Amino acid sequence: MNRKNQIIEVATKLFAEKGYHATTMQEMANALNIAKGSLYAEFKSKEELLSFITEQNQAQMFEMVFLVEADPSLTVEEKLIKQIYVQFDSFLKHKDFIKMQMTDPAFQINKENIHQMKYSMRQRVISWQYRSLLRTYGDEIKPYIWELVLVFNGLIKEFMTLLIFEDVKYDLLEASKFISKRLTGTVQDLLYHNELPTLFKAEEMEQVFHVKNSSQHISFDEKIKEVLDSLEVNIEGQALQQKEKVHLLEGISVIREEITRSDIRVSIVRGIILYIAETLDGESSVLNRLQQYIDLKVSIEKE
Repeated sequence: MNRKNQIIEVATKLFAEKGYHATTMQEMANALNIAKGSLYAEFKSKEELLSFITEQNQAQMFEMVFLVEADPSLTVEEKLIKQIYVQFDSFLKHKDFIKMQMTDPAFQINKENIHQMKYSMRQRVISWQYRSLLRTYGDEIKPYIWELVLVFNGLIKEFMTLLIFEDVKYDLLEASKFISKRLTGTVQDLLYHNELPTLFKAEEMEQVFHVKNSSQHISFDEKIKEVLDSLEVNIEGQALQQKEKVHLLEGISVIREEITRSDIRVSIVRGIILYIAETLDGESSVLNRLQQYIDLKVSIEKE
């Protein structure tokens, strides 16, 4: 584990145990057995460290959510259930850290950077719920989309509160199925009665949550780069003819160029990935993940 990840691991543990305000950079340095200056070489301040951990936790959760979305073996209903489950599972894994975030006095201070972080996190959640509902139920729910988003958000929030603050234990998968069924029932009721939406103006709500621009917060570029870097190292270490290595590395370079384009030529990328899979042994899972990341990048950037 590199130095940065060691700092993140220790900081997460101390923040969760003692709270943000009570944890000092010196305590982190002592726990890591390093000089405090080494901490500041990685993170300029405790606030920056907290923001990084918070953003990373949410990014990891959404990475799992979008990988579920890319699974062709699941129906739209199964995808929604599994995506809700992934979120509950993430809440449970980071329970103490999330509890600290929602109760520590430092988070009630109206500092611009903390306020912006909290706003951005909420915006991403709302934007995902907005898109998820449309993908699951189709454009016919557009007249009711914001009412449904708030119902969805409210259900998730209350189940999360029971999990984190009340220590109520329940079956996460069954809870996910329950929420999915309630959403489906609400959608069917609205469409059956053809109710006229009167609560919110779509344009106003889209401006509040910036749903049209939210994809900028979710990027798979770094994930793609990590996989490509790993593949290059593996190729160099393989007992292959030099000509084969050159062809494989050239293919990796083409993929790197493609992901910088605004119009990624997916067929070219898939062809290269297929060629690498046929040439290299034992890399099928890595290459499948690479293809998923690229497909998700293309899908998100189209929205």
